[in-house]
Amino acid sequence: MKLITFITLFLLLCSCSTTGKSIFTGSAVGAGIGTIIGHQQKDSKKGKIIGAAAGSGIGGLIGYLAKKKKDKKIKSKKVNYKKNEVPHLTRPKVRMYWQPDQIIGNKYIEAHKVWVLESAPTWTR
Repeated sequence: MKLITFITLFLLLCSCSTTGKSIFTGSAVGAGIGTIIGHQQKDSKKGKIIGAAAGSGIGGLIGYLAKKKKDKKIKSKKVNYKKNEVPHLTRPKVRMYWQPDQIIGNKYIEAHKVWVLESAPTWTR
């Protein structure tokens, strides 16, 4: 009994973390729940087997239908853009020059690069 409970809890907890494999997940959860329900019958060995098989089938079907519905929902949200319809940014024009060492008042400024943005990127079609 403890082993069955442990396996069932393990399957339930593991199955919650994998949505991509919904058919297997549904089958595993269904088999676990079916085994628990089948164990409550008078002939517990036969009840466990029947419960696991029925639960696996029903759980797999539910997992398949849930995955199909999710895929359909995702597919309906996709927008098909043509290449020319998608706006994009143009490249900015940047100029770089080397600033030599300077002494300004009481400050000494070491030589360094300076980048100047001459034209900002713009949206185009």
